[in-house]
Amino acid sequence: MDDFAFTLKDENSGYFSSNRTTGKGDDDVYSFGSTSPCLQSVVGVVTDSLSNSILPEATVKLIDASVKF
Repeated sequence: MDDFAFTLKDENSGYFSSNRTTGKGDDDVYSFGSTSPCLQSVVGVVTDSLSNSILPEATVKLIDASVKF
């Protein structure tokens, strides 16, 4: 179905929202846990916004938008 709003509580557990037919309502929040760490990979290509040239040595940082710096 439509799983969305995935968030990790720690390395081994977290929550996500879904509209699964087995849920209690339209969209429900589910928790999950694992004995192995939750690891994710991000794959993509970084390009210059003006020339559209590939930037092979670019550094990409993933940040939590809810954390205030």
